[in-house]
Formats: sequence, structure tokens, C-alpha cells
Amino acid sequence: MTVADEVVSTDTTSQRSRAQAICLRQLAVRGRSRTELERALSKREIDADVAAEVLDEFTAMGYIDDEAYAAAVVRAEQINRGMARRMIAERLRQRGVADDVIERAVASVEANSENAMARELAVKKLRLMTGLDKQTQARRLQGYLLRRGYPAGLVVSVCEELLETAG
Repeated sequence: MTVADEVVSTDTTSQRSRAQAICLRQLAVRGRSRTELERALSKREIDADVAAEVLDEFTAMGYIDDEAYAAAVVRAEQINRGMARRMIAERLRQRGVADDVIERAVASVEANSENAMARELAVKKLRLMTGLDKQTQARRLQGYLLRRGYPAGLVVSVCEELLETAG
């Protein structure tokens, strides 16, 4: 083995160790998609071939699983933040999850539960709006639900229903 071969081998080993450490640190904070980890490795100037090897290794060990990650994000975003399917899908796209994986994960959210969640969020928000006129309440409720990705038709019907029963 020549000196040049040893330098290349050492550099690859060093990069591999760095890549593994970066991935482990990233995954210790929260779950990540494979694309997010690829971006993190690229940002830290890890060679693409080394990054692909490490990511394949982590995938084989089960540390990276976009399907499980997408399902966890769907549950968390819907339960904790009251996000609608459309908004959750957009967040997953931004995180680099494949469209087919997103479709399967978001399909687990039923339309009935989405309607119920929109209604529940609107009821909570409406409690904070006492003393405001109906038009202001409607505008704020609609904006609140639309920012969470709920369909406009659902938002309008939920707001109308709640404001009629409240007034």
C-alpha cells in the first residue's frame, strides 16, 4: 500500500466516522427522514459516496425508516398541533419524504376525525374570543383553521355552525 492509498483510506475512514456521528446526533434530537440526513451530511461536506454508504447502513439497522417517520409525524402533527392532512403532507414534502410514503401515511387520517378536529380547535379558539363581534370571530376562526390546512368548505361550515349556536 502506498502513502497515497493510506491517506485516501484514512480520509474515507475519517469521513465515515464523521458521517456516522452526524447522523447519530441528528437522530438523537428527533426522528429524521433520509433526505434530511443527506442534507445534513452534504452541508458538512461529507463525500456523497460515503454519505450514501452510511445512510444505507443506518437504514439496514432500522435507524432510518421514512415510513415510520411519516406515520409518527402524522400522529404528532394531528394530535398535538391540530394540523389537517394537506398541511401535514406539505410538511413531510419539505422534509424530503417521498410522495408515495406521504400518501400512505396521510391516508390513515380519516375525514371524520379531521372534521372533528377542526370543530374541536374552533370551539377552543372561540372561547378565547368572547367580547368580539361575530364578523371578527368568523374571520379569525376561519384564518386559524385555514392556516392549519383545513379545506375552505369545511372551515366555512364549522365556523357558521359554531357561531350560530354561540349567538
